[in-house]
Amino acid sequence: MILDRMGASHDMIRDRFGWGSGGIVITSDGVWYWRLDADQHIRHYPIRIPEQTLAHFEANAG
Repeated sequence: MILDRMGASHDMIRDRFGWGSGGIVITSDGVWYWRLDADQHIRHYPIRIPEQTLAHFEANAG
């Protein structure tokens, strides 16, 4: 079960990015699920995305 709700979120780790709307929203491509603000964390922190995940995203982009 996935519960979703609207709201604002911010970087609670080191406050590298401010508040944004919809950050706690969960989105999916039918296989993977992620928070809408995941891109902010990937930009600001050394988060490695597994090659399998990147290949999936590239194969199903756009």
